[in-house]
Amino acid sequence: MKDYALELEVAKSAAREAGKKIMEVYALPFAVELKKDASPVTQADKRAEKIILEMLLKEFPMYGVLAEETEDTTERLTKEYVWTIDPLDGTKEFIAKNGEFTVNIALVHKHEPVVGVIYAPVLDQLYYAAVGKGSFLEEKGKRHKLTPSSHSAVEKMFITMSRSHATQEKELVKQHQFKGIITSGSSLKGCLVASGKADVYYRFTSINEWDICAMDCIVTQSGALITDFAGKKISYNKSDIKVPPFLCSNHTIHSDLLKIATQYTVQ
Repeated sequence: MKDYALELEVAKSAAREAGKKIMEVYALPFAVELKKDASPVTQADKRAEKIILEMLLKEFPMYGVLAEETEDTTERLTKEYVWTIDPLDGTKEFIAKNGEFTVNIALVHKHEPVVGVIYAPVLDQLYYAAVGKGSFLEEKGKRHKLTPSSHSAVEKMFITMSRSHATQEKELVKQHQFKGIITSGSSLKGCLVASGKADVYYRFTSINEWDICAMDCIVTQSGALITDFAGKKISYNKSDIKVPPFLCSNHTIHSDLLKIATQYTVQ
């Protein structure tokens, strides 16, 4: 198995440097623009992506790129390795200044994420993983290995969800007697499952590859599980970058949780 130590370290450094740029914008009044799909974008998104690309491509010029603020081309489909980047995941959280936004960097090898880095600049939390190496959190100068919970009864499980996608999750908690809800922004929801602080994360709408690719790596390497609602692993670096609705869980009763999901409208 290839050792991704260099790729991981460069990605971690790039995420931290991007976080610094984001915090410079965060501290001052900033303008919000709307992209063609009506989603918001700020100078923080653009500056963060610029520094990430500069750092990654300096070390790995042969790798392809799929990044949110860069025009996509078919060239990446010919590459064995592709960086998948969301320079500011949770722009709405950034605009709301609630601190729950992240920098997401992943490396994909033949449709599978092999390196994942998620950095929350306000919290100064750096989550990361590489295939076969486990998942970790660096916080306050210490490193912690991530391990999902062992809960195997719904009534002992916490669902994590965002504030803006709450309808189905609240109904799930009510109808199936989950223990409770933990709200969180961006890809931090998957990190909560990987670290055992939450047990279940349902996503009932489609999302883009860059939104969850790094999270997928961290979740999977921790020993937790993420699949689409058919129970299949999610594939990356595809021509269609949309990812279907999915379930992330601590792995213990994943199939039962998938059956619950089918009872709700999937858009």
